[in-house]
Amino acid sequence: MLCGKFVGIVIVFSFIFANKKDMATYTITISDRTKKGKLLIDFLKTLEGVEIRKEKSNNALDEALEDIKKGRVYKAKDATDLINSCLK
Repeated sequence: MLCGKFVGIVIVFSFIFANKKDMATYTITISDRTKKGKLLIDFLKTLEGVEIRKEKSNNALDEALEDIKKGRVYKAKDATDLINSCLK
């Protein structure tokens, strides 16, 4: 069972078939924090036609900075103003 945000690797398989136009893509999430996960990633890197992309995780700071960039912030004059705005 996973708790909180999962940090792992997303593997994208692209198998090119005989006519080189047909391609299938699969997305698999693998934990790179475990020994078995690391071994599986190392094995998959040796296969032809496998592309591995690591997704960046969004931590709380990244989310807060994104909120600021998109204007999802509230400015209050003081604590009372902040509390009153929350109660509305």
